[in-house]
Order: sequence, then C-alpha cells, then structure tokens
Amino acid sequence: AGYAFALLASAMCGLLALVTMEGPTDVLAGGPLLVTALLPIAAALLTRHVGFGATAGGVFVVVLAITLVRAVFESPWPTLCSAAVVAVGVAGLVAGTARLLPVGVRIGPRVGGLVVVSAMAVLTGVMTLVVAGAVVLRSLPVWQADPTAVAGPFDWQLPVALPLTVLALLLLVPRRAWLSVVLTGAVFTVLALPAAVPLPWWSVSAVDLAMVAAFALSAVWPGRSSRSMLPMAGAALFLAGHALLVGLARPAGAAAVLGGLVLIGVAIALVALRPAGSVPDHRRMLGGAGVALAVLGTPAAVTLGLFAADVPPWWQARAALASAVLLCAATVAVRRGVPHYLPYAGAALSVVALPVGLSPALPEVGEPPGMYAAGALLLTVAVLAVNRGRSVSPAGGAFSVPPLVSSVVLLGRVGVVVVPAVVVLLAGPYGWLGRIWSGQPHGIGLWPDEWRPDGQVALTLLLLTGTAAMVGWAWRAAVRPALLVAVPLAVTTALVGLAVAGARWPTVQAVSLLSGLAALLAVALGWRVVRPARVVVPLGVAFAGAGLAGLLPTEGSTLAGLALVVAVGLTAGAAGRSGAARVAGWLTAVLAGATLAVAGPFAADLPPRVAALVVLGVAALALAGGVVLTGRATSATSAAPADDVAVTVAAPGTGSARRAEGVAVEVASHVVAVLALVLTIGEVRHAAAVCTLWGVALGLRALRPAESAARRWAHAAAAGGAELVATWLLLSAARVALVEAYTLPAAVLGLLAGWLALRAWPDRSSWLAYGPGLGAALLPSLVSVLVAGDQPWRRLLLGGGALLAVLAGAQWRRQAPVLLGGGVLAALALREMVDVWDRLPRWIFLAVGGFVLIGLAMTYERRRRDLRRLRSAVGRMS
Repeated sequence: AGYAFALLASAMCGLLALVTMEGPTDVLAGGPLLVTALLPIAAALLTRHVGFGATAGGVFVVVLAITLVRAVFESPWPTLCSAAVVAVGVAGLVAGTARLLPVGVRIGPRVGGLVVVSAMAVLTGVMTLVVAGAVVLRSLPVWQADPTAVAGPFDWQLPVALPLTVLALLLLVPRRAWLSVVLTGAVFTVLALPAAVPLPWWSVSAVDLAMVAAFALSAVWPGRSSRSMLPMAGAALFLAGHALLVGLARPAGAAAVLGGLVLIGVAIALVALRPAGSVPDHRRMLGGAGVALAVLGTPAAVTLGLFAADVPPWWQARAALASAVLLCAATVAVRRGVPHYLPYAGAALSVVALPVGLSPALPEVGEPPGMYAAGALLLTVAVLAVNRGRSVSPAGGAFSVPPLVSSVVLLGRVGVVVVPAVVVLLAGPYGWLGRIWSGQPHGIGLWPDEWRPDGQVALTLLLLTGTAAMVGWAWRAAVRPALLVAVPLAVTTALVGLAVAGARWPTVQAVSLLSGLAALLAVALGWRVVRPARVVVPLGVAFAGAGLAGLLPTEGSTLAGLALVVAVGLTAGAAGRSGAARVAGWLTAVLAGATLAVAGPFAADLPPRVAALVVLGVAALALAGGVVLTGRATSATSAAPADDVAVTVAAPGTGSARRAEGVAVEVASHVVAVLALVLTIGEVRHAAAVCTLWGVALGLRALRPAESAARRWAHAAAAGGAELVATWLLLSAARVALVEAYTLPAAVLGLLAGWLALRAWPDRSSWLAYGPGLGAALLPSLVSVLVAGDQPWRRLLLGGGALLAVLAGAQWRRQAPVLLGGGVLAALALREMVDVWDRLPRWIFLAVGGFVLIGLAMTYERRRRDLRRLRSAVGRMS
C-alpha cells in the first residue's frame, strides 16, 4: 500500500510537470512522468509477476508516447506529422522488442502501442471526415455551387499523417487485418487530399472514381478470396457515394460521375466472368452488383446529361424511358449467357421503372402519365417473366421485392388513368335506361351526354394488355392463361380505341354486345380457352349488358339487340356442354324473348293489352319447350341399361340434367305469364282472356303422357285456378254483384278437385278434399245472411244446400260435409230464432223453453246415449 501511494504521488508530480513546465527545458517536460513509469517496471522485475509486468509495460509505452508528443509540441517541426512519426516509432519499438520479452509480458506493450496508434488514427480519421464533409458542403446548393477551388480546413500534414498512421497500425495488428487497415488508410488519404491541395470539385470526383475503379476491379479479380473482396467492395462503395455527392455541384458533373459508375459497373460484371466456367458465389454477387449499378446509373446519367444540355423536360422523360427499354432489351438478350445476373438486373430495372413511370407528374414534363406508367409496368413484368424459372443468386427471394413493389405502385398509377374510362365504357350506357327510345344519339353515344376519352387511355390500355398477356404467359407458360387475361383487356382497348377515334353510334355498343355474347357462348360451349368460367362469365355479362343498354336509344337497335340475345341463349341452351350452361341459356332466351315481345308491340305503338297476348305466346312456347326437355330427360333415363342408370343420370345432357332444364324453363314460362297478366292492368276483359288462354295451356300440359299423377293433378288444379280467375274477371267486368256468382264456381272447382283427390288417395281426410270447396260454397253466403238484412231466398237456398251437404256426408260417411253443413244449419236456425224473437209474446218462449227442459229431463239418459252414439259416428267418419 505504501508503494502504491508513493507511486501515485510520483505520477501526480510527473503529470503536473508535464502540464506546467515552461522555459528552455520544456522539451524535457515529460521526463519526470517517464521516470515514474519506470518504477512499475522495476517492481515487476523484482517480483517476476507476469501480469504486473504486462501492465507496467503497457503503461510505459503510453507514457513514452506522451513524453515524445509533448516534446514534439515544443519543437518547430510540423505537429501532426511529428505525432504520426512518434506513433510509428513507438509502434516500431514495441514490434522490435516484443520478441525479447516473455510471452505473457509482451502483450502489455502491444496493447499500449495500440492505444497510442489508435488515438492517432481516431484523430486523423475525424479530421479526414471533416475535410470530406466540407468538400461535400462546398458542392451545395445542388447544381449551383461555387466552382472555386479551396483547400482546407486543414493543411498538407493530414494526407502525410494518414499513411504514417496506417504504417504504425500495420506494425501492431495481426496480418489478417492488414488489408482492412490499408484500404481504410487509402480511402481516408484520398478524402484528405483537398486539405493539402485546392482541388476543383470535378477533380475530387475524378480521383474518387479512379480509386473506385481500382478497388472494385481488384475485389472482383480472379483468385480473390471472399474475405478480401468485401473490404475492397466496401471501400469502393464509400468513395462512389462521396464522388456522387461532390458531383452534385453541376448537372454535367453528376452525369459524368454516373456515367463513370456505369462503366465501372460494366467492367466489374465482365471481369467477374473470368475465367470462363464456374464462377464462385462471392464473385457472382459482386458481378451482379456491378450489373445493378450499371442499370441504375444509365437512365439517371442520360437524364442529367440532357438536363445539363438544357434539353426540354419532356425529352428528358422520353430519353429516360427509352434507356429503360434498351436496358430491358439488353437484359433479355443476354439472359442465356449470364443467367445468374438476371435477378440483379431485374431488381435494378424495377427500381428504375418506378421513377421513369412516375416522371410525367413532375413540373413542365407534360407527357401522358398513363402511357409512361403502363410502359414502366410492362418493363417490370417483362423482367419478372424473364427471371421466371431461372437460377437465382444466393440472395434468394429478396430480388422479387423491388419488382412487386414497383408493379403495385405503377398499377395504381395506371388505374387512376384507365379506370374512369372503363367505368364510363361499362356503366355509362346504363344512363340510357332513363331515356329509352329518345332518338339516335349524336357522336359515340356511350353516355346520354357526349363524351370521348383521351387518346392516351387507349394506348395505356394497349400497353396494359401486353402486360397482362406477359403475366399470363409467365404464370403457366401456356397460351390459354395469356389469352384469358389479355383478351378482356384487348376488347376494352378496342372499345376505347373506337371511342377515341370518334366511331359513330352504335359501333362501340355493337362491338361490346357481340364481344360479351361471344364470351358467354364460348363458356357455354365448353371451350377450354375461356376457362375458368367464374372469371369469363362476369366479364361477358359486363360487356354484353353495357352493349345492350347502349342500344336503347332507338327501337330498331333495341329489337336487334334483344333478338341477338335470344339467338345466343337458344344456342347455349341447345348446345351447351354443362347443365348449368344450358339452364342459363334457356332462361336467358325466355326472359330476352319476353322482353322482345314487350318491346315489339310498343315499338309499333300498340297498346299494352296487345303486348300481353304476344308475351303470353312466348310463355306458351317456353312451357312447350319445358315439356320437350322433360320428355327428353324421361326418354333418356328409361332408355339407359339398368347397370348404367347412375352414369346416365349424371351425364351432361341426359337424365336429371335435362329434367332440371325442363323445370327451370317451365318456371320461367309461369313468370312470363304473370308478366303478360301485369300488362293487362286496367283491361279486365283482356286479363280474363290471358287467364283463360293460360288455363288452356296448363290443361294441355296436364295431358302429357308419362307424367306422374301428382304433377298431372297439380297442373290440372293450376289450370282450373286460371279459369276460375278468368271467370271472376269476366263477372267483375259485367259488374255482377251476386256473391254466389263468384263463390259457387270456386266451390264447384274445389269439390271436383277434392273428389278426384279422394279417388287417387282414398285415405286422405275429407277436410283436405271437401273442406275448401264447401267453405267456398257455404261460408260467404252465411256471412252475407248474418250481416245483411232480409234475404229470405238466400237463407232458404243456403239452408237447403247445408242440409244436402249433411245428408251427403252422412250417406258417404264424410266428416267435413256433416260438420260444415250442420254448423251452417245451426247458425241459420239461431239467426231465425233471433229474427222471430220480437214478433211473438215473451210467454211463448218461456213456455216452449219449459216444455223443452221437462222433455230433456224425462229423457236425459236416453239423450246422453244418443249424444255418445252421434259423437262416435261422427268420429268414425273420414
């Protein structure tokens, strides 16, 4: 402890002398501190302690350097260079004496020497970064910097001190770190040159580029290991960034720097291919980086060069796009020779495509934004298509990120241009729904108001069509996917092109309708090129619907369009490959035919009642068609062998598939018949005619052979219902007010249907068979009798009818007639009693009531037996 205290006190005195000594002997100001540093060495020699000796040696080296630097500060020699010489001397002393010391002790002086040299390296490195930053700041503002050459902020000592510091480090660091030290020293020496010589900005960039070329080509030279390649590549990248920042002083300088970087990138890529044959992964990656550098720099260099030459902005944008196109063509041309460079070139080209595609948004460019974005998108997709299925470098899927990001952004920009035109093309014609048959429009006629798209939209869609075709080809490497995604866009492009060219109405509408119907018909016929149907059908409906809506301004065009839809629907129904396609075809034909049947008479200025009869004819044809389809299904099923029934039923066009078609068409026929009835609103007699004719059609439908009993009776009941409605309508037209004129026909129809049903199904309840008919016959008249005034003949006939119902029910043991008739008779009797209540003296009712009670009391048991027997008899009725 005493020794340590004395050593500490000695060190404090030495530091005090180092800091405060002045005069002729100030060169020796570090002597006391150096003597203090010798004391631990003496103690280590006495104790022979290895760790203490190593620590003492390291402290002595640091104190020695401090002493020498203190002496240098007081000398007339250049301070920074002298300090660097001191660092070299200390490092040489440590390296020279290291072998004379024990193994455990020699590490201390080495660590002390590294501390000294590292301090010098940090000092010179910070000064160099300050110089580099000052040179960059002198290049601002961009394109308008002062070109005057200025040296500083330090002097010539900095470029001299840096190599000396590097030499000192080389004497102390291991051999494997020599390359990194040398490269760092070289880079910092180049950056420090403007401190010694007043170099103009362009010469700084030129020196940087020369060093970039040297480092890059050395890194990729054959035989270079990956361990030495990365430091060289890092040094080249750092200097390249510095050269580019300094070159921003003038546009021509920036263009020259970028051009130099492009040439360096090409040289790197070419040298990386030597020697021919297998190329190591690390050289392949550096060569790919050179390709990416060349691709990224070419459009920028071209654009800045034209900007420096005061070329108008629109020509600058065109030149950038042209350079990107040429780069893409070059990439495609060399794809077989150097496939391992494709991912790098593709990623770089995708990055280039983004600013090129968005460049029209810049001020004063004035170029069509959609075309540029679509062209850049096409380039990006082309690169993806070229890279598909080829070997990828060790970086893996990271190369797919730039193309995807660029594609999404460019597609959004294209959408901003083309979506409004496509919306007007597909949705605008529906504006004619409010102006049907208003007359032939002037111009294109896509919209009730005149509209014509910009010419760039058609060219944008054309480029987008090529992009879609390329995507489809790259997806499956087949023609069908390419056509699937390209044909809809091609049709849209053609329609927009016709609109841009000013095609007169109805050219665009007819092409749209024909295209949509052709797509739908192709799906129905099962063409493989239009699969999957879930994609083509919505597109076909969109085009066909827009085209048909666009034909609404005149009668002739509307009728022609509807007739074409009917023809396509019939073709799809007759020749469709799948059951769903045939059903859709038949339904489309029926509904379009009904619409045509409505539009035809209206176009001829005929009243709606005439159109109703024409629509009813369409319904009858549809009903007959459903019968034919059902008959074909029945014959196909019955003709199949027993072993192949399941196969026959499931096969397209036979069995249950055709039966489903028949049912669908029949349902559509009923819907069309309802439409015919709606058209007769306000014309009661014509409505009765429609119901009568439809009832006849349904009756004929019930006569079809090989029909099940249930369906036969259902059609017969529907026919009867239609005739009943027709009867009611005729009665209403004749202003018949008698209730029974309406209820008795319905009652007769219901009773007849019930009687036929009981013959077919004897176990059915009489309530189901006769209840509706008896209710229609008795209850409305009963309500009229109970509510209205004096109606003696109606009461008499109603009572007779109810009595007949009770007798008939008792005869054939049917519960419903007995109970309904009895209930009506009881209600009539009660009504008669109420009617005569006020016409007779009150004592008569009391006397009759008394006699009745006496009689019931005398025959009570027998009445109970009769009541039980009646209840049992009624309960046994059906």
